[in-house]
Amino acid sequence: MAAFSSDPIGLDIECCGRSKDFQAIACRFFLPEEADFVSQAGADCEEVFLRIWTAKEAIVKLTGEGLAGGLAMVRTTPDGQGFLGDQVVYLRQFVAGNCYGTAASFFPFEVKGWFDL
Repeated sequence: MAAFSSDPIGLDIECCGRSKDFQAIACRFFLPEEADFVSQAGADCEEVFLRIWTAKEAIVKLTGEGLAGGLAMVRTTPDGQGFLGDQVVYLRQFVAGNCYGTAASFFPFEVKGWFDL
């Protein structure tokens, strides 16, 4: 994946089909309300988990620290908003084949297009 921007941007993409215990991972790495979204998702558990995970990881990548910066500092909402502490982070979520992804920026942005290479 590649992005071009004059401002810092964070990206993450994760593919579906992994047989993981999404609930347990969410309880360990997500904030309690985010873990609740996963537990309440039923058959959509994997999609909800991947949308939250990619948003959180894109935000920590945006900081330049990556996962070492800690997912606990990052918060997401069901309507697709992101926060790093109290700072708003702008998110664009997408689906590419069987993968979910998120682009994150500290500034409002628009996606001009998606291209397969």
